[in-house]
Amino acid sequence: MTPITACVDGSAATRAVCDAAFWASTRLGKPLTLLQVLEPAADGSGQQQLLACKQGEILLQATGQHLMLLSEGAIRPCLIQRPAPLTAALQALQVGRSGLTIIGRHGCRTHCLGLDRHLQPLIRNLQQPLLVVHGRFSPPAALQVLASDRPALEHVMDYLGQTPLATGLPCQLYGTPDLEPALARARQRLEAIGYPCPAPPICGALPALLTGQTATTEQACTLQIMGISGQPTAESGLALDILRHTPQSLLLVP
Repeated sequence: MTPITACVDGSAATRAVCDAAFWASTRLGKPLTLLQVLEPAADGSGQQQLLACKQGEILLQATGQHLMLLSEGAIRPCLIQRPAPLTAALQALQVGRSGLTIIGRHGCRTHCLGLDRHLQPLIRNLQQPLLVVHGRFSPPAALQVLASDRPALEHVMDYLGQTPLATGLPCQLYGTPDLEPALARARQRLEAIGYPCPAPPICGALPALLTGQTATTEQACTLQIMGISGQPTAESGLALDILRHTPQSLLLVP
């Protein structure tokens, strides 16, 4: 089975990544890999690199132990270290489109430059679904489908039809005004495959439609999902804007 890959770095986002990995592994019934990517030593010394490697091993072992305790032994993650960059490390694992990668929203840095540096190349070269989490992760109680164009919407629809990750969650669709007919059809299709859609789609500019949302408990338990189709530069920019201005975790689907 294709594994779930959770990227950990010891930052404040690590706990949320672990909680999301536990949820996803339970929902999908797939094995879990914990990945730590080793950045080059700042001074270029082999001794510094060796120390980073040892510290990373301790981090992976502690994180793996936490997940084993959380799952009462049901989850026994594989622990892997790879050299940077993250995109190459994930490609080496050959996760594939049916896998799932989980990463913290800010990773080692808590400012937007850190977010851009880690996530933008990852989104541009996306080969498998990517779940970006932040703060505290709670199992989602609702979905928001975000559509920037028709192919991206189709990617999301195909994914939701094939995975049990979020089956049964109530769903709200958002998209640009030109997608209103496609969103109406998507609503019918979602309801037919087990995703209740109690409200009609909301149309407007993304991410402006979402920026008024506050980090309430209800919003934090909503999972956003967005497709990445054939415009990786524009779509990665839109995804980063959404991540900066909304409190939810975001699942990106290639």
